[in-house]
Formats: sequence, C-alpha cells, structure tokens
Amino acid sequence: MAQVQDRIDRALVRGQINVIVWLGGAALLLALTAALVETMLHLAVHGHAPSFPEAFWQSLVRTIDPGQITDDHAGFAIVGLVITIIGLLLITTLISLVNNRIERRVEGIRRGRDPIPPRADHIVLLGWSDIGSKVIEEFAESGISSELVDMVVLANHSVADMRHELQENDDLGPRGAHWPVLRSGTTWDTRDLRRLASIATSRAVVILDDNTTDGLANTVKTVMAIVAACDGPSHDRQAHEHPTIVIEVLGETNDLVDPLRRRLARFGFRIVTVDSLALRTELAAQVSRRAGLSQVFQEILNFSGEELYLMEAPPEVATFGQAVTALRDRVSIGTIDAAGGQVNLWPHWATPLAGSSLILIASNEAAAASTDGIDMAAPPLEGGRPSCCERPLETQHLLVVGWNSGAVHLLEVLDQYAGEGSSVTVVTSDPVEPGPLKLESFGDQRFICPTIGVQAWLDLERDHFDHAIVLADDAVSPAASDASAFVTLLSLRPAGDIHGNPTTVVAQLRQRENKHLARQSLADDLVVGDAVTATTLAQLAMNPDLEHVLHDILGDTPYTIELVANPYLGRTSSVSFEQITTAIALHGEIALGWIKTDGTLKLSPHKDERIAHTDLQQIVVFTRLRRTS
Repeated sequence: MAQVQDRIDRALVRGQINVIVWLGGAALLLALTAALVETMLHLAVHGHAPSFPEAFWQSLVRTIDPGQITDDHAGFAIVGLVITIIGLLLITTLISLVNNRIERRVEGIRRGRDPIPPRADHIVLLGWSDIGSKVIEEFAESGISSELVDMVVLANHSVADMRHELQENDDLGPRGAHWPVLRSGTTWDTRDLRRLASIATSRAVVILDDNTTDGLANTVKTVMAIVAACDGPSHDRQAHEHPTIVIEVLGETNDLVDPLRRRLARFGFRIVTVDSLALRTELAAQVSRRAGLSQVFQEILNFSGEELYLMEAPPEVATFGQAVTALRDRVSIGTIDAAGGQVNLWPHWATPLAGSSLILIASNEAAAASTDGIDMAAPPLEGGRPSCCERPLETQHLLVVGWNSGAVHLLEVLDQYAGEGSSVTVVTSDPVEPGPLKLESFGDQRFICPTIGVQAWLDLERDHFDHAIVLADDAVSPAASDASAFVTLLSLRPAGDIHGNPTTVVAQLRQRENKHLARQSLADDLVVGDAVTATTLAQLAMNPDLEHVLHDILGDTPYTIELVANPYLGRTSSVSFEQITTAIALHGEIALGWIKTDGTLKLSPHKDERIAHTDLQQIVVFTRLRRTS
C-alpha cells in the first residue's frame, strides 16, 4: 500500500497533465467498477437489467451528470448515489485543474514567459531601450510588400510596457498591437534564449545597449550566451549555420569588442557592431556640409524608401559602366568582391563585374534582384573616371557649439571635407582639452569658453560662419540636452540682418519625438541619434554585408553624397533621368536622384522618367572629394 501511495505521489508532482490523466483514469475505473456491480447483482435501470456496456455507460454518465440520480430506483439508486458523489469529486477536481492550466497559460503569455512555437529564419531583438520601438518600426518596413518579418523580442522588461510603447508608436499603427512576439526574460540566460527566442534557428540577432555602466559587460555576456545556446563554440561550424549577431556599442570599446569579433569568427559566428556615437557623429559631419543632405541619408538608411542592396550583376551585364546605364530602375554606385568582401566605391566604368556583386540603390530587395528593367541597348559608360573630375574641397568656416565624447571624431571627419585655409571655432560652457587633433585643413582652431556664458556669447557674436553644428550633451538627460539645443538654435537663427547667420545649421538631438519641435526655420538638418542607430541596426541585421559599405559612405573617407544645383535653369522643357545620369557621369560621378523645388526627394527614378526643368532644384550625386593643391 505504501508503494502504491508513493507512486501516486510521484505521479502527482510531475505536473498537471499527469494529474488530469490520473483523474480521468479514476473516473473510468469508477464507472467500470459500478458496471460490474450492477451486472453481477442484476440491478435494474429504467425497469430492466442492463447489459455490461449499457451499465458502464449509465455509470459514466452519472459521474458527469448528477441529475440522472432522480430517475434511479431501488438498489441501483444506492449505487448511483455513490457514483455521483465520487464522480462529482473527480470531475470538479478535473475541471479545476484544466481551468487552472488555462489560466496559467494565459498568464504566461501575458507575462511573456510562454515558450514560443518552433520557428526559423526569424529576427531576434535582445534588450530594450529608448530606441527599441524605433528598431521594430524599421523592421516593420523591411518586409516584402505588406508581409511583416517574423520577429521575437526578448528583454528584461514587462511585456505589457513594451506592448504599450509599440501601440503608442504612430508609425507602427495597428501592427503594434499584435506584432512582434514579445517575451520577458534575461538576455544572457541560455534557457530563455532557447525557450523564449529560439535563438539557434534565427536569421539574425540584434543586441541593444542597456544604457547602464555595465552595458558593454552585459552585451558581452549576451553574446556568449548566444554562442552557448547555439551549442558553440565549435570549430566544425560555418558562418551560415549561425545567426548574424548585430550589437550596439557606445563609444570606444574596440579593446574588448574587436578581439571578441575575431575570436568568435574562428567558430563560425559573425558579429557586426554599430557604434551609435560614431555613427551620429559621422552623419552630423556629412549633413553639415549641405542643407538637405539629412533626408538623403535618411532615405538610404531606412526601409521606407530606397535603400542599399548587394546583388550579383545580371550575367549579360559585363562592366560597371554598363550596369550604370543598363539597369533602368535601380542605381549602381560600386562593387564588392564576392570572395574577400573588398568594397570599391569608385570603380572605373570598364571594371569587369565577374566575381563581384553590385552595390545598388533600389526600392526593395525584389527590385534590386529583378531580371526585368534591363536595357542592353543603352550605351554603356566606358573608360576610367579621371581624378581631375573629382569635386574640390571648399574652404569653410565652421562653428561648433557644445562638446561631447564624439566631438574629436567629428572634427577629424569634418577635416576630411574641408579645403585648405578652413577654420573651426568651438564654443563650450566648460573648458575642454581635446588633446592632439589630427587636423590638416582646419589650420585656424579656436576653443572658447566665454565667461559670460555660451548663450550670451552667441547673442553678441557677429562673425560669419559657413556652417554651424550644435552638439548633443551626453552629460545630461536626453530631454535636457535637446532643450539646450533648441535655445541655441534660436540664437543661431535670429531675425534681422545684423547677425552673421551660418549658411547651414545642423543640430544633434537625442530624442526622436523632439525633431518635430525644431522646424526648418531653426535648423536645416537634424541628426536624431536614436533614429540613426535604429535604422542602421535594422539594415545590418537584414544585410550584414553592408557593414563596410556604410562605413565607407559615412566614415572619414573621400566618398560622399553631394547636392548639385539645377544646371538647367532658364529652360522650359524637361529632362530624363537617363540624360541626367549621362551628364553627371562626364564628371566621373553617379546620379542618385533629384530634389524638386517643393523639397520632394526622389532616389533611383526610372531612367525613362522625366522632370521639368522648372521643377528640378538639385541633383543628388555620389562623388569623391579631393584636396585643392
């Protein structure tokens, strides 16, 4: 008897399913026992002695429906009463357990602790921060047509809070109410990664920095947890067998991140890093040169319009110059070596495409890879791209207001785009010691900490600056940093002619929602840190091979995007994008699109599409800058 009791106890503690099976078995056993008694004693049911199957059925019905007892008489009434009492205990317990299991299931889903069904080739976002909603917004636009990418979010946050934030995102609309799958857990717990994110079968994993002092340490732990969850490290695994890991880092972390990347690459893990601080700085340097460049970079980086793709060239397209003219509905800007990953953003027109992939700007992945829209009759561009046609650097006088951890890198990048004889003036509220700067063009460098305060100095300053950059303050909260930027912008753009207004004004903002508070009358371009980081993380998760392409376009390299004034002023007819492409190619440059007089940007228009001369304001070109001698 003790052994039976022990077996029953062990069965009960194994889970609710076991208990339900035991209760169901007990109900059947009760009905069988009662049927045997009724058959052996010939107890009458409804006036006649039942057969064994009928007695079993009548007994089983009474365990479920106690109302049947009112029809029982004589000896069967006693048996029916016993069956009904015991059956009520069994069935009510069974119903209670089933109900409890359903409630636990619902609670698990609500809390985000319910294991996800098996899935593959999905995107996993680990961690949650201010940019979490924006990252998901970008992935929402990355699908083909209206189809959403399969995505799972695992973070040490409440699922209800994350879902509420997604529903508050107007750009997500109703999609935020049911997509993506949200789970709450620890990002460096291998059990959570397996149960709640199915990490090993995912396509890519994006790790967000948690904005704490241990942010980098937590990121490294998360990476190692992913490796362990994928049954690594193992030397016999290839890169395509593991998900790509895209991590957000803040500032100089190369001493830890670079060795991590190199060493895990030996085990088939590919890690792509996005330095949000450097990215914000490099983009600010790019857009400060020309008003309107911000919308061009935003269009290329995000998924809502035209973006970058890497695709094999059609077999009939032999050279890069032929790709520029023959591909009618996309724009070729460079090549990347298929074997070594070497990026070439300035190939000669006669460069053969064998063994290389094209770097394209297209509306979506399907358009980039399409075999349609190819006109082999279009005359190809031939020969080289002479260096004499490279666009010369302009002498400029730059004003920088504020200082942060990326300011030195900003000045060094800006120096690459400034001509000889340029100057830079940095105004800060506290004295700064930038150390030795690697500046060649900014021969005149002034660092000013006015005793009357930065805002008062700006009100009194009468010198003219070509460009002004208002830096975000990383030492205060995002709200306080943006508030200070707004006040500074008001000083840089006052009414009247007595002030030496900068030609272009660019501001760094830390909160995306604040960009609507600084209209174009205050700043020509805004660099919103979280939006830039979010779009880049999403782009690299979907296409990690773009890592070096984006670095060469945004970093301190001679390659850049320029806005060329309408060369057709005074004419009243129209011009096709093919004609624009051919004309721009005479300077060794590639036409990317145009900006209309109403400010509308169009990248990668069809080569046959025409625009009226009176509607054309600027041509967007991809070019290479050179220093004047």
